[in-house]
Amino acid sequence: MQALLSGLPVDVQFDVVVGALCEDAHALQQLALIQPRVRCHIATTQMATLMTKATIFVGAGGATTWERVCLRLPSIIVAVAPNQEAFNEELAMQGAQCYLGPVHMLDLPTIVSSSALLLGNSAWRQSMKRQLASKQVDGLGAQRVASAMLTFNHAAAIQLRPACMDDAVDLHTWRNHPTVRQFAGDDQEIPFATHIRWLNTALVDKDCALLIASDDAGVLGVLRFDRTRSEATISIYLVPDRIGQGLGKHLLIAGERWLQTHWSDVSRLKANVRVDNLRSAKLFETAGYQATSQHFIKRLGG
Repeated sequence: MQALLSGLPVDVQFDVVVGALCEDAHALQQLALIQPRVRCHIATTQMATLMTKATIFVGAGGATTWERVCLRLPSIIVAVAPNQEAFNEELAMQGAQCYLGPVHMLDLPTIVSSSALLLGNSAWRQSMKRQLASKQVDGLGAQRVASAMLTFNHAAAIQLRPACMDDAVDLHTWRNHPTVRQFAGDDQEIPFATHIRWLNTALVDKDCALLIASDDAGVLGVLRFDRTRSEATISIYLVPDRIGQGLGKHLLIAGERWLQTHWSDVSRLKANVRVDNLRSAKLFETAGYQATSQHFIKRLGG
């Protein structure tokens, strides 16, 4: 700290952040009392705020790496443990930070001069920020973990049962509802007789699984798997009064669990989504599906 104070311009302010167990915490607090350029933060909960206000970061490339990347903070980095070396080298090779190497191999002048260079070179800092902006770190990791846990729990509560002929009227009503039909592969209303012929065939087809999904609130949707060897095409819709409740992802997970138990030979899932059905496209992408192709259709004859 003394080396940085001496080696950097006098107008540079320092926010020093250390953990509660840092051996030098007390000495840094004492330094901050007599040195107006230094503010000491111990086990702070304001890391994001401090990083947002900072011009550069100088320190170890550990868990704070993802915070720095998310906040696009230009950095001078050292490794204080072997497991920090590889990914910090990779970020440096991409121009996203300046990595000096393992701390035990460095001297203070190298750290100070590198810090001074980055502070005084706005073009270098902007270049780092551009590289950091290209990284897929958006700060929403905790939200995704919580969402995945909630999804996992809700999916576990969904019950899937095979459809039967007693479901014919409900299936026909749900499928022909305007909201469901709007994004179906065939968006035309299906006559009841046509529906019954299709259902009779589907119920006896060993490579077609037509499933009714329910939870504590009642029926929530319909799943269909059409199997071709080790691949299955999935079709999914929510019943009209359950649309808009965020249940699609839970239904997909419940369906994958059903596959693992009943059709364990299926190793690949495919979904056909209309180009104008952005909500379904996002649902499948979020669930781990990858877009592989587009189909173009032209109607002839008016």
